[in-house]
Amino acid sequence: MIRINVKELKWFLILVGFTYYIFYLISTKKLYLFIHPRMTIYMDFSLFILIILSLLQVKKIFKVEGSHVKRASTIFLLPLLLVYIVNPQGLNGIIISQKGYSTDSYAVTTTASKSEESVTSASQGNLIKLTEKNYYDIVNNIKYNTNKYKWKKITIGGFIYKDETFPKDTFVVGRLIIICCAADAELTGIVFQMNNSTLQNDQWVEVTGIIDVIPNFDKDDPVNKTIPVIKVTSVNPIAKPSNPYIYMKGSGRSLGPA
Repeated sequence: MIRINVKELKWFLILVGFTYYIFYLISTKKLYLFIHPRMTIYMDFSLFILIILSLLQVKKIFKVEGSHVKRASTIFLLPLLLVYIVNPQGLNGIIISQKGYSTDSYAVTTTASKSEESVTSASQGNLIKLTEKNYYDIVNNIKYNTNKYKWKKITIGGFIYKDETFPKDTFVVGRLIIICCAADAELTGIVFQMNNSTLQNDQWVEVTGIIDVIPNFDKDDPVNKTIPVIKVTSVNPIAKPSNPYIYMKGSGRSLGPA
């Protein structure tokens, strides 16, 4: 008669549960809601280790004596249940509001020629159109070379963010930039002005407007006296992307969702 060690079986099921969930995240690319794509190699390695541990655990299920599985293994059940119950959607406006928006941006890590190249390739006549591939380069370039792009027309997609520190009829259309993982996600975007705007936080839109400058309203940014602003000429609602993030390459340039 085959006897099963319940404690070892429980640990086996926990290992299989985590193994499958990591495989699910990798195969569906929902993993990128948590980490930068370049970190995937570490998750691949973790998946490999979990598969090996799960296979080694199988034979222990039928060993009644000599079990070393501690009751503390039960604590792994709660996070395992949570990962299956909670559907990852990425960060929302509530979490972003805790970090806030800074009119300063990341230090410029791209060369001037590369940044200029991104703007040039994105220009269609007098119109600059942002994509996931050139988003960071162009936003950063406009912030640091505002006068050069003044009066140019620009189209940018992203989600709405505004809080009580913003002037009236002012909001940011931005994207979340990830350097390593979701914990370091930062909102980057450009300030927009639109009279009698009824746009709401977290609403995804594509906005077209003219680049201008206004006095900086961010009290935590003593460096920039003025900041770029886009005077809205048209706005259209868009669907939220399946992956709302933009990822930074090691060189400081942005990388669209994989």
